Amino acid sequence: MTRTPPRQRAIPTDPPTDSDGADAIDRGIEQGMALLRGGDADAALAAFVEAERVATAANDAAGRSSALRHQSIALRQKSRWDEAAALAVKAADVARGAGLREPLAEALNAEAGVYQSRGDFDRAESLLADAFATTDDRRLLGVIYANTGSIAAQRGDLDAATRQFLASAGEFRRCGYAFGEATVLNNIGRTALDRGNGRVAAPLLRDALGPAQRGGDAEQIAVVQRNLAEALWLVSELAEAQTVAEAALATFEASGNEARCVECLRVLGEIAEASGDRAAAIRRWREALPMAAAAPAEHDRVVERLRGVGAASEGA
Repeated sequence: MTRTPPRQRAIPTDPPTDSDGADAIDRGIEQGMALLRGGDADAALAAFVEAERVATAANDAAGRSSALRHQSIALRQKSRWDEAAALAVKAADVARGAGLREPLAEALNAEAGVYQSRGDFDRAESLLADAFATTDDRRLLGVIYANTGSIAAQRGDLDAATRQFLASAGEFRRCGYAFGEATVLNNIGRTALDRGNGRVAAPLLRDALGPAQRGGDAEQIAVVQRNLAEALWLVSELAEAQTVAEAALATFEASGNEARCVECLRVLGEIAEASGDRAAAIRRWREALPMAAAAPAEHDRVVERLRGVGAASEGA
């Protein structure tokens, strides 16, 4: 749905118009996204809730679906999976009820993101297939390709992941979506990392970090940093690896993203172990254990690391 862009205006003397309501919804969502990119998920969530209130009062189905979807995204970043999934379903229901194809596809993709984050890849892939069949929007098609590529990589099918990422990059290039291209560079670098090829991954991830930083999205920057840290650990550039991993951890701690915190702590432990500091490695890995529920697969890797150094630990 195309909206009238926000404009300068004096205090109105007439009743608010539909475009005034649409402007307020857009401003609320834009404010929330800026807060989310800055790492303040709680304030972002409040902005999205207010945007939903305005959209509901204005009977704006597209705006309400968007506000609900963005609430889901904010809650997903805080690892509040059940609430995030429920809000994404609600966003899809609103869009479906109003016959809105693009908002429906966006909501299905958001719900898939929750299950992907939780490791329920079958359910995520089913939702992504539905989203793909619903939209012709190149930016959203690029996002869907990127998400299916990430799932393929997590399943260990790195050839399929690379094909999906390249398709994603092509869609983003066609519509001029630079943020998306930075994400794809990160994903291709991550695929190389999953192959254990740090020397290929590190330059790709360095290339992804620049556009991410220019875009100012704290979450995206931290994801690239987390991956770059692991690539640098693989090629024994340990000092820089520790610096970027600690920067990523600080961002994820600030936003309450426990799943990502566990990943960073695991990598920091590996860096410490490679540096010869066994005590620091154990400390980092044990720090990750209380957040196990947010990232079961990562928790298993942390427990494996602790056992590998002969360290008994609570919850292992």
